[in-house]
Amino acid sequence: MRGRDPPARGLRRRRRTRRERRTEHGRRPRGSRGARRVRDRAPRRPRRPQHAEPAHRHDRRRGRRGAGARDHRGRRRGAAPHRPPGSGVIEARGLTRRFGGAVALDRVSFEVPEGAKVALFGANGAGKTTLLNVLCTLLAPTEGDATVAGHDLRKASGGVRASIGVLTHRPMLYEELTPRENLEFFARLYGVEDAAARVEELLRRVGLWTRRDEETAVLSHGFHQRLAIARAVLHRPAVLLLDEPETGLDRDGLALLDELVLRAPGVTVLAATHQRERAEGWAERAIDLDRGRVVEPSPAPAGVGA
Repeated sequence: MRGRDPPARGLRRRRRTRRERRTEHGRRPRGSRGARRVRDRAPRRPRRPQHAEPAHRHDRRRGRRGAGARDHRGRRRGAAPHRPPGSGVIEARGLTRRFGGAVALDRVSFEVPEGAKVALFGANGAGKTTLLNVLCTLLAPTEGDATVAGHDLRKASGGVRASIGVLTHRPMLYEELTPRENLEFFARLYGVEDAAARVEELLRRVGLWTRRDEETAVLSHGFHQRLAIARAVLHRPAVLLLDEPETGLDRDGLALLDELVLRAPGVTVLAATHQRERAEGWAERAIDLDRGRVVEPSPAPAGVGA
């Protein structure tokens, strides 16, 4: 150093480099930055054993993946949740739906037993379409909850959609596809195993087999609705939600609707309709909505039990 004498040997210890500290004894010395960071870190959770006890402890084979596998609650994977005896396939508890300041559904509660055919009545704007849209997961409820086929609307919307068939006054079809292509497309979405045979069966039953390869766009409104009926029952759903299904159907179409949908054995049906007289032929119960609320007791047409 210019102008200054060098310090005496031994009075000042040279500071070790970071590399030297890291390599000394093959580890970081105590008190280093890395050591402090490791000490302050939260302890790790113990690793789960590779061969843990299956959920169903009385049968190890059911802990494996496959048809007999069970979840953490001991239920078979892929199966519908267990419903207590006597519980409804459709259960609504305080369902409320608001659009801004407008209340479309106001604390709606009801229950539909398994296999029951229920008519949903109400004037225009009473909330029938909104209720069906909530039950089929197109709309989320603002308040309240509901279960459909044992699946919670909020927690298991995919299970709800797989268990229901929906039929509205709008067919919800692809106009550029043929009737056969429409049904084949929805069969793939639902995972229908016997898709080809099921599509042919339904096209014959709704009277569209001879027009199976024409574009859907050239079909009349009545044939659109017939094809929509076939789409709704294609995957053999346990629950059918219908919004004015009679729209656009002639006498033969109405008979087809009764046969495939409204009177289908073992299928739970909730259908919104304005035709009280016609509901006498298929409805077992009735629910009446007025300004978003369920009217109690529910008035039913003659011959329909409330």
